[in-house]
Amino acid sequence: MGNFGFLYAAWGKYEKAIEYSNSALKMFEICCKDSIRKSLFIGNLAEYYFEVGRIADAEDAFLNALSTRENYFGKDHPGLYDLLINIAKFYLNLENFTTAKIYTERAYKIHTKQLNKYGSDGFQQVLETDEDGLFIHMAVTLSTENEMLRQEAIQFAQMRSNLLAAKAFNINALISSEKSPNIKNLFYDYRDKTDQLKEVSKKIDSLIISTEKIDKTSLDDMLSKQEAIEKKLRDLRIKLANLSPVFKDLYSLKPLLISDVQQLLTNSEAMTVFSVSHSLEHNYAFLVTKDDARAYKIDLSESELEEMVSALRGDIDLSEVVSVGDLPKFDMDLSYELYSKLFGPVEDMLEGVEHLLVVPTGPLESLPLNVLITEKPEVDPAASVFDGYQSAAWLPKKYSLTRLPSVSSLRALRVFASAGTAEEPFIGFGDPILNGDPGALRGLKVVDVYKGSNADLDQLRALPELPETADELKRIAQYLRAPEDKIYLRERATETALKSTDLASSRVVAFATHGLVGGEISGLAEPALVMTPPDEATDEDDGLLKASEVAQLKMNADIILLSACNTASGDKLGAEGLSGLSRAFIYAGARSLLVSHWSVESTSAAELTTGMFDAISSDTKVGRSQALQSSMVDLMSDPDRPYYSHPAFWAPFSLIGDGQTIN
Repeated sequence: MGNFGFLYAAWGKYEKAIEYSNSALKMFEICCKDSIRKSLFIGNLAEYYFEVGRIADAEDAFLNALSTRENYFGKDHPGLYDLLINIAKFYLNLENFTTAKIYTERAYKIHTKQLNKYGSDGFQQVLETDEDGLFIHMAVTLSTENEMLRQEAIQFAQMRSNLLAAKAFNINALISSEKSPNIKNLFYDYRDKTDQLKEVSKKIDSLIISTEKIDKTSLDDMLSKQEAIEKKLRDLRIKLANLSPVFKDLYSLKPLLISDVQQLLTNSEAMTVFSVSHSLEHNYAFLVTKDDARAYKIDLSESELEEMVSALRGDIDLSEVVSVGDLPKFDMDLSYELYSKLFGPVEDMLEGVEHLLVVPTGPLESLPLNVLITEKPEVDPAASVFDGYQSAAWLPKKYSLTRLPSVSSLRALRVFASAGTAEEPFIGFGDPILNGDPGALRGLKVVDVYKGSNADLDQLRALPELPETADELKRIAQYLRAPEDKIYLRERATETALKSTDLASSRVVAFATHGLVGGEISGLAEPALVMTPPDEATDEDDGLLKASEVAQLKMNADIILLSACNTASGDKLGAEGLSGLSRAFIYAGARSLLVSHWSVESTSAAELTTGMFDAISSDTKVGRSQALQSSMVDLMSDPDRPYYSHPAFWAPFSLIGDGQTIN
């Protein structure tokens, strides 16, 4: 009965939900008055009452649910956490901020206790059930008039960042800065054991949820492996904490104070931290400059934000484009509206800012902010659509942009990562041997070429050739004064060659090829980069460099260029923050990544990446983000190819990580 109530609520039929929930609660009175399930249904009923405007009934039900749980668990048990947050959200919606704060403070004490219990490696585990709670706590904190509390709210926002990518960046920074080979190897071992633990945990989950009878022998074996890896990780943590004073601080992702962030910024930089959740009908952001900071409300719900991001992404989709006349019309008014919502409340603080560092969450992780327009578009009906695009006040005309998975990543990259300890300037892979006619897009669906867990070689060989990628890699190598034997093209661009090559000695690593993007993924299919297919597929070489294989590589790169398709985001808006490929390359040792958010047109992609290195070679003081900005502006302003003013050509790439200069 209670679950029927939940189902009707999901359909928005709250009166039906109330009816079924009350039926369930009557049954509890007969059979099991003190059941924890009872408190769950009472809490659900409270939410249904709120939805139909029965505020007094909702309050009574919430307090009844809390009393039932307290009788069962005690006053500070983790089992109270979600209910305390829901009660706080209830009072927050009523704008009773004082009462809301009482409940969030109780919840946060439980949160802190859990963190202390699990330690830094349990941080992700705690946050999996805690993310919305942190958002509500942050919202309540921002509702107070206490400026100190409002300033500290950014710490709650930091806890909701992309923790997996942030930890990988931070470990890379430690590896890069460490001079002792022995300690460096301990970091590598720690990273590998963490990955092994993740894989074993996945196997345990799949065994437990199997529809077949559970294979107890296999499950016991996996549980033993899990225990052994956890013990090794505990031992490694103790060793590393003793040998590396900053290990615990960086790996625990301890939130930074605003003053800490400001010390990391230059006078021409600003950091924006977005905090997006479905919990409320609005969201929040924080802007920090060298001498100022402000928290502000974004008057968009998560679903509204998702709709706007989806619409803008649809306007830059080239998958159905055959000629220039097929280009979708980009909605510049919507772009400006989104900019106004995201940055309008703090536009006065952006005076003098040249470089924006952005920590996105939710749907914003799937949109490069390059596509935003900073001034209301003035459209001349007599002019061509491309004239309108060229004259628009695109965000890159004002700011260079760098994305970060978390605030702490900036500290890791700027304070602890060295300027580049790798000895060789460059290594690149591209122009694989394929049989298809040269194609315009570097992207396809995973299902197009997968056969079970490996590639279907016939499908793979039929992909379009990408001859311009050879010139792209040669030009970058020339800018970096790298020898030709560091460019792996055609028959040399194989998985076998890549896996047998020392990648850790190169400061810049580039891949210019097709990228496999999300589709209806079945079996073990995963995102990958296309290499030259072998004569016969093996587990070691099937022509696809998969994300899981990338994660096993060892790199020490200032920047990794993924000049392929949709290497930035997951399949769903904000689903994973970063795609499996991006996370894998961060995990392998990247301090920064150049990635794309949609299928890229091959010629413009080559011009964008080489233009970036052209800017760097012209002025060694130019940072990576500035160089990318310069290349974008040049491409959108090309007088000979006015169609390149469409953002589908120049806006797909984002720089993730460290946007400073390349050594």
